[in-house]
Amino acid sequence: PELISILRTIGISNKKPEEIGFFKITREGAIASGIRRIEAMTGEAAKEWEHTREKIEKKRLESETKEEEEKKALSGRINTEINKIDSLIAEGKALGDTKVIAAIMGKLNIYGLRTLSDKIRAKAQSCVVILATSDSEKASFIISLTEDLIRKGLKAGDLARELAKFLNGSGGGRPDFAQGGGKDVSGLTKALENITTVIREKII
Repeated sequence: PELISILRTIGISNKKPEEIGFFKITREGAIASGIRRIEAMTGEAAKEWEHTREKIEKKRLESETKEEEEKKALSGRINTEINKIDSLIAEGKALGDTKVIAAIMGKLNIYGLRTLSDKIRAKAQSCVVILATSDSEKASFIISLTEDLIRKGLKAGDLARELAKFLNGSGGGRPDFAQGGGKDVSGLTKALENITTVIREKII
C-alpha cells in the first residue's frame, strides 16, 4: 500500500501493515518548498501518547466548565448586590451634600466591586464609593468619586494610598478611580472607618 511505501522511505522496515500496530501522527510541518516532515508513533508508545493527550483535553474541558460556572455565579452575585444599591446609598454616611458609601462585599472580586461601584456612582449625585473584599490572606478595595468631588480637589488615588496604609499595603490610581490592598485583613472594618474620617476632614 502507498502508506507502507511512504513509511519505508523514511526508514521504517515493517514488511506488513499489521506489524505497525496502533499508529498516530504526532507532528507535521514544512521543512522545504514542497516537502513536509511527518512524525508519528506506533504501538504502545502511540497508545501512551494518545492517552496523555486525552487526559490533557479532559482537564482543559473541566477547567473551561469550571471557569464558566464561576463566571455565572459571579454574575449572579453582582446582580444581587446591584438590586441593593438603594439601600447601600441610604446607609452611606452623609457629609454635607456628599455621601461616603463604604462597605465590605465579601462575595465579590475586584471586577465585581468595580461593576457595582460604577452603578452606585451613576445613581448617586455626589459620592465617594469605597468597596472592599477579602480572603484569608489579603484585603482588597476600590475607590471611585463623582466628578463634582474631583473638581473640589479630592482624588481617588490619594485616598487609596491613605486607606492602604491602614491595611499595611499599597494603593493608587486615577483621580476618579483607584484600588489597592493590604495584608491586615482583620483591620479592614476599622480601616474603612478611618478613611471616612480622612474624607470628612478633606470635604468639611
